[in-house]
Parts: sequence; C-alpha cells; structure tokens
Amino acid sequence: MQHRVEELRMDFERPAFRAPRHPPELRGPQQGCCGPRGVLLRLQRGAAPIAGTATAFRLPSLKNEIALNFSTLFGEGADRYAAARPLYPKALFDYIATQSPRRLAAWDCGTGNGQAAIGLAGYFERVEATDISAEQIARAFAHPRVRYGVQPAETTDFADAQFDVVNVGQALHWFELDAFWAEVRRVLKPGGLFVASGYRWSQVEPGIDAVIQRELLDLILPYWPQNNRLVWNGYRDVTFPFERVSAPALEMVNFWNLDQLFDYFLTWSGTRLAIAELGPEFVERARQAVAGPWGGAAVKRAVVTPLAVLAGRRN
Repeated sequence: MQHRVEELRMDFERPAFRAPRHPPELRGPQQGCCGPRGVLLRLQRGAAPIAGTATAFRLPSLKNEIALNFSTLFGEGADRYAAARPLYPKALFDYIATQSPRRLAAWDCGTGNGQAAIGLAGYFERVEATDISAEQIARAFAHPRVRYGVQPAETTDFADAQFDVVNVGQALHWFELDAFWAEVRRVLKPGGLFVASGYRWSQVEPGIDAVIQRELLDLILPYWPQNNRLVWNGYRDVTFPFERVSAPALEMVNFWNLDQLFDYFLTWSGTRLAIAELGPEFVERARQAVAGPWGGAAVKRAVVTPLAVLAGRRN
C-alpha cells in the first residue's frame, strides 16, 4: 500500500495544483450507484455562483486569488488520462457519419488525447482536433487524417464555414458557451451537424457500486467543480442554439480490472482536487475495500457507462 500511495503522491503534489481548503457544498438527490449523490446547486460562504459554462473555475475559499483552469486540471494527468479514459462506442461515430451532410472535414473540440478524433477519422477525410491543454495534445493518438492543435474552444484560427461536423466529447461543460456557440456557428457549414456527448456514472454490479459509493464517491463529493453539473444532467440544462436532431441512447462498455477502474477514477477532476487537499491515502483505502467484492485484482469486469448525446443542425 505504501508504495502505491507514494506513487499517487508524486503524481499530485505539484505547486501549480491546489484544492480548496473549504470546498464548495454540493446538494441534491442521489444520481446513480457509481457516482456522487448530488448535483452542485450553490456555493457557500458568500461566494458568487460559478458559471457552469466556464473554461476556468474559481475556488471561493481562496477568495478568487487562484484560478484552476481546464488545461492545468487535466494536463497534469495527461498520461493517466490517455490510458484510463473509457472508449467511445463505434455506434456514436456511425450516428455522426449518418447525420452529417458531407464527410469532408470534422472538428473535434476539447479532444483531450484524441479518442473521439480517432473515431471520427474512420469516416471523415480530415479531422482537426484541438484542446486547450498542450500536455494532452502532446500525448494524443497519431492518425494520418487527424491534425492536432492547441487552441481554446471559443476562439480558433479556422476559416468560416470550414466543417461539416463539430464534435465535443466530455468537454462541453468546461466551455464559455455563449462564445463557443458563436464560434461553432462561424466555422460550421450551413446544414452542418453539431454533436456533444458526455458521460456520468458507471455501473459494475450493485454490491461493488455500493462500496465505491461509500468508500470513494461520498468522500470526493464536495470537491467536484460546479461545471460538472451540466454533464451530470446529460446537458439537458444547456441553452442550445441549433435545431435539435434526435440522438440514440448509447453506452460505453469497458472490461477493466481493478487497477484500470481506479486509474479511471484518478482522471476525475473531483478525485484530483480531493487528493490535492487530503492526500492520496483515501484512494488506496477505497481500492482495498473494493478488492474484496471485485474478486481479485486481475479479474476483469464489465464497466457500463451511459452516454448522453446532444445533437443539432446549423441553419
């Protein structure tokens, strides 16, 4: 245990990464067996509400002196992120290709390590994939039809009406949406398709889910950035400026062992912020608690994650 804890401590003890001393309060009904029990509704201690559509969030306990932005939060864990995030289902890219008026050019915005970009490249002649994190882009998956670049979602150097499709995977809740919608309208061709997908809580089986909830998720609950409430609600609260297109109900299924599952948990912003405040020991305690019902570290189990899809067409 000590060796694993020290590895986690080395990952997260960095001067640029700090968690709130008094984290935002979360309230709300239980959302699922492998996820936090609440939706972030408001911040305590007199802090102004934090917009759920921001590229950077400010921590009220630090009196807005320090901003933890998207690139810092996920860039520092880029290697683990690339290895541990669940894979998007082929059905998502089949849907995008079927709905797209043409298959010439696609923009994958907030690409991270390029998981969705690689999927799009199987259908489109050219994919531009951008992220605000240079660390993520440096570790992105190479593909001859994908070109990566470091750019903010809200302001790019792309030409007007350049893309048939704009795709966002698990990132829309981090954007300044008013500015982003204007940029999408500018770079998307008339009749072009916009798609955003996001996932919330995974399920393994009820007994395992209950242990994960008790030993890990309840503890990190107060540390989730407010931005996450948009994806927790399946992007239903987003003011959407395009003509909606019906989208299928999809899910991601990954067969993981215990280490792979906890590597995924370590990519969560809530987990990273909790570790920065509390230290990494609670993660290893949770892992040991889950190991019993899991059936052994080498056992692989199906981890099922529902995928919400928001789609629309530019007039």
